[in-house]
Amino acid sequence: MAEVTISNPIKFANNAIIMLTAGDILNNISNTKDLNQDNKLLFSAGFIGGATLTTFAIELLLKSIMVFTSGNNSFVKGHELNKLFTAIKDEKLKTSIIDSFENHSSTSNKLQYFLELHLKSFIDWRYFGEDKQNSISINIGAAILLVNILRVELQTLVDNYIKQEELNKC
Repeated sequence: MAEVTISNPIKFANNAIIMLTAGDILNNISNTKDLNQDNKLLFSAGFIGGATLTTFAIELLLKSIMVFTSGNNSFVKGHELNKLFTAIKDEKLKTSIIDSFENHSSTSNKLQYFLELHLKSFIDWRYFGEDKQNSISINIGAAILLVNILRVELQTLVDNYIKQEELNKC
């Protein structure tokens, strides 16, 4: 798989945070309890938009983690979540992510199963309606759980990166 090198890893990581924040907002809109005629469209737009941005956030978070753990500020190109996760070189970090996901998931989902099930979810949700079958799905609870786990791990990597940059200036 081709790699992309990032010149500003902090800015790249911030893009992931922006996407997941937008996804959070849309997911909250779609969680409305009152589905009267006026807000059914809002519910649909919120759910589709939330699913799209949440899956895009997972992709960007995985790529951001790759940038900080690659040793050369690079990530693997592509949209397939299982391949992006596999490309993370830090085995200890991957084990931590797997354990957190599987210990906190409300289902018996294994992380690898989730990543394969939602292999190209960002692409699927992004082009929702263009597919004649319209047979896509998402476990939004598991997706949000994974986003939160990845967000915490990325924040730790960013904090360590900033500390190292400050030490290098001394």
